[in-house]
Amino acid sequence: MAKKASILARIERIKTLLDVKPMSAQELAQKLKEDYGIDVNERTVQRDLIDSVGKSGIRKHGKPKHRSPQLWTHTAPTLDPSTKKNKGPDFNEAAALATLIAERHLEGIRHPQLMNKLKPLFEFAHQVLEYNTENHSLIANWNRSVEYAPSDHQLQAPDIDARLFERLLSAVFKRELIDVDYVHHQGDTPTARRGNALGIIYRGRVPYLAFRYLKKHPDDRDYTVFLPISRILAARAVLTDTQVVAEFNLADESKRFNMTIGDDFVLEMQIFDSVRREIQDAHLGKNQVIRPIEGHSTIFWLQVEVPYNQNLVNWLIARSPYLKVLGPVPFRRMFYRDIKRAAAIDDAEFLTVPPPTDKTFVSFDEEEKRNPS
Repeated sequence: MAKKASILARIERIKTLLDVKPMSAQELAQKLKEDYGIDVNERTVQRDLIDSVGKSGIRKHGKPKHRSPQLWTHTAPTLDPSTKKNKGPDFNEAAALATLIAERHLEGIRHPQLMNKLKPLFEFAHQVLEYNTENHSLIANWNRSVEYAPSDHQLQAPDIDARLFERLLSAVFKRELIDVDYVHHQGDTPTARRGNALGIIYRGRVPYLAFRYLKKHPDDRDYTVFLPISRILAARAVLTDTQVVAEFNLADESKRFNMTIGDDFVLEMQIFDSVRREIQDAHLGKNQVIRPIEGHSTIFWLQVEVPYNQNLVNWLIARSPYLKVLGPVPFRRMFYRDIKRAAAIDDAEFLTVPPPTDKTFVSFDEEEKRNPS
């Protein structure tokens, strides 16, 4: 695989050289060594050119004159095949860096089939950047000098049967109507569910299937759920029923799936110095204002516009000993009610949880209905 990536990288350099002017195989071999430190003979370059004819824009530059070497040229691909304008970019350093950043993200979701298919491309991108070790540009050195570490704990990727995942992907591409065997929890008896496979959404490393149930009556409303793929045991095509899905936007559905509880709001708090240091440069939200509180050198007043989602709640609860929520009133009430519930469990012999109908964090309107100020 590494040898294949090396050949691909060499061909990309040949294309770059041919963009300057038509050249012979001998000239290319010499320029590869001078410009990129790639030491190959003329026969190797000739073989690369012959193997690449008709691919990636590499072609012969006319017919050679008597005893003259064959010249080669390169036509870059276009975004619109009908015009020579709007040339697409070559696989240069920027494209290589973007490819390797994508590789890191894909490694997090652990989809081996996809990774195996893209492995030659990733190795090729590594080769492109490795040929520029003496280049001190930002792009050439980013991959060796910059790493990304997630700020929060992430769940480990679940073990998912590879063939089942491929079957679901195939169904998603066609928005196919399928039967799935699904379990609510490990050890439960599987239940059959019928619907259209519409997309796959990752929450961190955990993939979910966007699944629209088959309507029992034409006037029924559309009902789309997100099933953890780790709880799907089997998937089968359905031939007896049909359901055409026209109105479905995966990007819009993913927003609904991101644990949003309500509308953005302005949060007001007192915060300890450790929290201030954490968010002073990396703000908690929009329009953030932090001011000292007279007479309290380590306590500060904070006002900031934040999204109302589960991630915000988790962040605040994790730092609850070092902050005091002041408002808005509905949120403050829910926040401390949840903390009191958690503290009460410490004195109980067994874990007890509130019923779903008594869920703590809801929209402000719903909270006001339950507990008017």
